Amino acid sequence: MRKFKDGKLVVSIDPGYDGTKVTVNGARFSIPKKTIRKQGNEYESTGSLDGIYEVTTKDGSFLCGPNIQVLVDDNNELHQRFDKSAEQAANYSYFNTREFAANALAALELALIKASKSGVIDPAKISKENLYVVVELPHDSLKDMSRAVADALLGEHEYTFKGTVDGEDIDTKVNIEIGNEEHFFTISQVIACLSGYMSDDEGYPIDSLKDKFPVLVIDGGYYTMGDCAMSKTQAISGADSNTEFGMMTIHERTAKAINSKCHTNYKAYDMDNLFSEEKGIVVIPKNLSKSGKNESFDCNKILEEQTREVFNEYLAYLEEKYDCFKKIKMILFGGGTGKIYYDLFQEVAADYPNLVAKLVTYKMDGEEVTPREAISAGGYKMALNRLPD
Repeated sequence: MRKFKDGKLVVSIDPGYDGTKVTVNGARFSIPKKTIRKQGNEYESTGSLDGIYEVTTKDGSFLCGPNIQVLVDDNNELHQRFDKSAEQAANYSYFNTREFAANALAALELALIKASKSGVIDPAKISKENLYVVVELPHDSLKDMSRAVADALLGEHEYTFKGTVDGEDIDTKVNIEIGNEEHFFTISQVIACLSGYMSDDEGYPIDSLKDKFPVLVIDGGYYTMGDCAMSKTQAISGADSNTEFGMMTIHERTAKAINSKCHTNYKAYDMDNLFSEEKGIVVIPKNLSKSGKNESFDCNKILEEQTREVFNEYLAYLEEKYDCFKKIKMILFGGGTGKIYYDLFQEVAADYPNLVAKLVTYKMDGEEVTPREAISAGGYKMALNRLPD
């Protein structure tokens, strides 16, 4: 983690739907985006606070953290409540909610804790003069949501944070202030992804990449897929983000296919847990199975088929928009879904001998930046370029 001479803390927050990715003074971490208002003693039913953060702001108490999905899955009332909130999360109105603000404040406190533990800042000396925050948003949401995000985060904040961080139990009151627009700004996720790859650790353009333009960047997230092109003159064109080709669409189709095959009632947001924790195996109970016995069914082939189908639709969209990439020299794939699409693109890359496809991964301050971290890291680099000397 980088230590600035004047004690600056630079925090970049990418509130993606698959998780909140954070870069603080060059170091990266993430927490799930899922945040639920506490309406009772929900998490006490698990018998442990492990992996659950409780953030109490002026708007109430909220739960988030690494094990929030386990908490939701184990509590029927929470699951129903999350089912309703997931519909709201499918559009950009999420950025205008108290849950978003609570999650961002939790991420900010975690950044402060980690920076303090690393010895790069003195928490007692953090003020609006040396704290800088940048938030990356889907490109199409900037016009409508930038003001809402600024209203949620600019100004003074007093809140409590409780949870276990890096093995240490934390129960603290937080007092921070995010200053004016010189210390806070929002930027496009897809442009942050592109700028991060094309610039050095200080945010300046890399000379060796000057002959790679025009560049097309694909920022693949859970709900949104962003794309934009950058010319030799650094002009951005065609910047868009849409929800037709993201992982959410894949999961919606996968859940529908599994429900039809296995007599289940999965929602799209259940797919992540099904394939990450349950390895894609669904048990069909004996009263519904053909054999009259409990049957295990492997759903991984269904996921693969639906992923390939949505990718093919996305590729057709890109070919139409960018005229089969005839003027593009390089395609960059960033984001979690972008990594999946990059692998699939390799199967058709021979159709486009005029360009090279790259995964957005690079080293920053000596540490590898993954495609999933690329937006937050890119926003951090852009923030460095705006810092006063």
